[in-house]
Amino acid sequence: MVLPCLETLQNFANQWKRVEFKAPYTSIVGPTMSGKTRLLMELAHHTCVVYICLRPANSTGQPPCSELAQDMVPLAEQKKDMNILYLSFLTAIFKTVTKFFSKKKTAAQPVVKQLQEWTNYSFQKNNTPKTKFNASVLIALDEASNLIDPIDKTHNVSYFCLFCRALSEIPKDKGIFSVFTDTNSRVANFSPSSTQDPSARGHELGYELFAPMYKISTLDLFADDVNKPPKDFRELESPARLFNYGCPFYGLYFKGATAKGTPDPIGKTAMIAGAKLLGLSKPPTLQELTLARCFALLGSMIQTRLSSHSPINSTLVSSHAAHCVFIDSTREMVLSDYPPQFVYAAAANAYLVNKDACWVKCIKELAIAVQKGLVALGDAGEMATRIILIRAMQKTQQRIGSKEKSIPGGSSVRLVDFLETLTGKPRENMLRGLHTEKDKNKSQLLDRGRIFFNHLSRIEYTPDASDLMNFLYRGVAVQCKRGQRGLDELFTIYLEPTPGVEPPKLDLKNITFCGVQTKNQSSPLEWKDSFKWSKSYTEIEGIDRLNPYLILLFNLRGKPDSTIADWISPSVEFDKTRVYYQFFGLEQIQCLTPEMRSALNQLIYAIPEDFLKIHDRDDEITEKWIKHLSPIFYSRKNRETRLSGKRRRSSAHSDASAKAEAKCILQKQAGPAKIDSLGRNNRVPKQAQHKKKLSMKQTSGANDQPNGAKPSEPVIAIFR
Repeated sequence: MVLPCLETLQNFANQWKRVEFKAPYTSIVGPTMSGKTRLLMELAHHTCVVYICLRPANSTGQPPCSELAQDMVPLAEQKKDMNILYLSFLTAIFKTVTKFFSKKKTAAQPVVKQLQEWTNYSFQKNNTPKTKFNASVLIALDEASNLIDPIDKTHNVSYFCLFCRALSEIPKDKGIFSVFTDTNSRVANFSPSSTQDPSARGHELGYELFAPMYKISTLDLFADDVNKPPKDFRELESPARLFNYGCPFYGLYFKGATAKGTPDPIGKTAMIAGAKLLGLSKPPTLQELTLARCFALLGSMIQTRLSSHSPINSTLVSSHAAHCVFIDSTREMVLSDYPPQFVYAAAANAYLVNKDACWVKCIKELAIAVQKGLVALGDAGEMATRIILIRAMQKTQQRIGSKEKSIPGGSSVRLVDFLETLTGKPRENMLRGLHTEKDKNKSQLLDRGRIFFNHLSRIEYTPDASDLMNFLYRGVAVQCKRGQRGLDELFTIYLEPTPGVEPPKLDLKNITFCGVQTKNQSSPLEWKDSFKWSKSYTEIEGIDRLNPYLILLFNLRGKPDSTIADWISPSVEFDKTRVYYQFFGLEQIQCLTPEMRSALNQLIYAIPEDFLKIHDRDDEITEKWIKHLSPIFYSRKNRETRLSGKRRRSSAHSDASAKAEAKCILQKQAGPAKIDSLGRNNRVPKQAQHKKKLSMKQTSGANDQPNGAKPSEPVIAIFR
């Protein structure tokens, strides 16, 4: 990772020309805890890095604020000309570097030793262990967003723009370059697209920007399941092991907190993960659950990925722990993603398990995004199924309780408990819904099956038994590759050995799986295809032939009274251990609340191609306009039925409204009411003194009424 970054920076420094580029700088884009500062420290072993952390002086974050920060971000009352200050500042830096490396004592040392001494001088550690960055000099500004907001009163531009102007004075071919990093800044802050760059451009000055750097490979840095796989379920669920997946910070923090005797190190580590994921120091309320926070939760649990034109990609990277996976050359398009990270999934699960209203909001926001075409990958029905699986796992863990010293939102459960949560049926009743050729297959799964996952992730291959074991190690279920035969999702089932008979050691021979098939159709299923929902057709290899496996069929739009046929057995002779259970409609999934079912219905009926569903106001005018734009998208029968039905409803409503409105107007025009002997109101017109003139007008108007209508009817007709 270090050498490619070094080569890129060297190329950038060589390319710098004032007539082409705005300034000699780039930015490192990455989520919180991804190792941006560590990368700078590693680069310092290869080149001279002038490191300045601009973190506020009163901040408790790491690295601490550099002593030079107060010169770069002076107090407003000091009223300094920042343009002159930054030019002087850069001049002082270059003089200091030159003087340092020109000392006889320093110059006599090997280059590596010189760089080590400069690194110790430049990087302040404040007693906090941090772990290493060829241009001649690299000026590295950490927490650089602190230059964006302050405005220089003399020039009426931000400190950041003035610092870039100062950098632009650096001559070419000097090997001097700068890099900015910050967790909470979007790409546009440091590397705006050409259409969004507000800075002034001189007639003879360049305006191109160097591409931002985002390929930081620090995930799973301390995870080592190849050389040190967990031996049993106790080690499998060990927080010390699971926190090593993903960003390296959490494993290191937990290890350090445990060694120091910090109270509740698991809870504190999980709390930090939740704060980084949601961008708040405490769990957000329903009102604080923004669109970005909804997709941070969904991304960490079911790996929902937004399309490139979604405006919140940058926000997810800068503020919600998403990883930047692509930035185009114009910086107009940013793609974000959530790699499988157990710690963030655990934080998301722990947040949502008791917040049904927040779950509903997340699902509704997802449905709206799917409808508007803002979700890049995934079928709406399959996304709904993944949500159901995560919800069932949450409620199962909550119902049976977490083990002592386990991560909240991240412990294993028995398969039978998971199925009871899904179906709402006790084991005895559930057995009647499980179908297989031999009853022992059912009893084996329910008696011995244990599952362990708290999030789902995509794969691009058909897994085998060893892959399924790896999924178990990571606590992850998977979304099958595009075009996968037979199944849509998979999660590992481990058949626990009989206590006292077999050793508890995790063994590949006890691996099996649950495959999920999703149907999102109201029409009858093609039962002749049921043989495809099997291990042999899916081509999952390496599983013991005697091990039973489970298939769950979710027909999300189905009805409980749908005609259900027996499944056709797999065509392969040795594939005889399949057990299956089927759900027809969301009503049969008992871990969902009515509000969640309603939100999921909104999701599974979301059709991006149907522009009508994008509009909040689905009135007749909008419908006619959309269908005029899409004359062959909607069937003629459906179009005419919906429109005529709406016309009838609209016409009846309009008539009633018009009559009521006309009556109200007529009453306002009339005088005070008199009560006759029958208790009826007889209003006296205000124009009573002009009875003759009024009578003549009404008489002459009567001849103009269609079909002999009464004089009052034209008023009603006007309001139609």
